[in-house]
Amino acid sequence: MPKLSLTKRNIDRLPFSEFGQTDYFDNELKGLVLRVGQESKTFFVVVDMMDPLTRKYKKASAKIGRYGEIPPEQTRRTAPEIMQRLCAGKPAEEEAPPTLRDLYHLYVKHKGLKHTTEAGYRVHINWRVR
Repeated sequence: MPKLSLTKRNIDRLPFSEFGQTDYFDNELKGLVLRVGQESKTFFVVVDMMDPLTRKYKKASAKIGRYGEIPPEQTRRTAPEIMQRLCAGKPAEEEAPPTLRDLYHLYVKHKGLKHTTEAGYRVHINWRVR
């Protein structure tokens, strides 16, 4: 369990893992973790939460985002609210997962299908996706 101050400078110095993954815990914010893999560096939040049914503690984690897409400063600002949601037993993100209808419409829109193929899909699939 290596600990490190998760700043841009320190993260840039970390080499990618040759095998598996290495987790680096933040010195300043308890629960903030940087997971360094073979190809990416990703921010996570890990908290101990009480399971309301069993009344026992368990670990809950949520991905915040990849390093490079999200800077460490922004990660430090968003991590506490994600930790609070996890401790309360709520999902890390407030967004609802996409429905089958949403995925179907995205697929048809971005795939660039021929008219006959799209008509065939509508005949066979659209009755389920309304």
